Amino acid sequence: MVGAYGQDDRVCAYTALTAEIDTKKPEHTTVTILTDKEETGSDGNTGLNSDYVLHYIEDLASMEKIPVRDVLRASLCLSSDVNAAYDPTFADVYEARNSSYINKGCVLTKYTGARGKADPMMQVRRPWRKSSVLWKMQVFTGRRASLEQWMQAAAAPLPSL
Repeated sequence: MVGAYGQDDRVCAYTALTAEIDTKKPEHTTVTILTDKEETGSDGNTGLNSDYVLHYIEDLASMEKIPVRDVLRASLCLSSDVNAAYDPTFADVYEARNSSYINKGCVLTKYTGARGKADPMMQVRRPWRKSSVLWKMQVFTGRRASLEQWMQAAAAPLPSL
């Protein structure tokens, strides 16, 4: 476990880029987008609120003479980030059965079950089930600890061992 500033971005970027490089002859076009500024609202010309990704997809679609809307409709996008692993020291701010754990594999977080997200989730889970990849499904329930609960937990003395 590495708990240093910026490591979450680095580990996600490294694993995404490595997966893209290692993908040989994919069935569909694959794209890995490494971007910044998510902490500040994805602004600027390198943030995802800019149009550079759309322009790139438009260029890909025009090269294949496919309407860009068809490409967008057929696309699947995953966003990579880290999750907070369950910490038994501060158990009251976690849902133990709905948390990730250190050394227990990848975490796929589903934020809602609404508006057609079941099929993309199956597309991601299916190959993981067929392989030896350790993974856990985590569902965002909206029951996250409040900032006040996190601050109280952080200020509490650590238990003696």
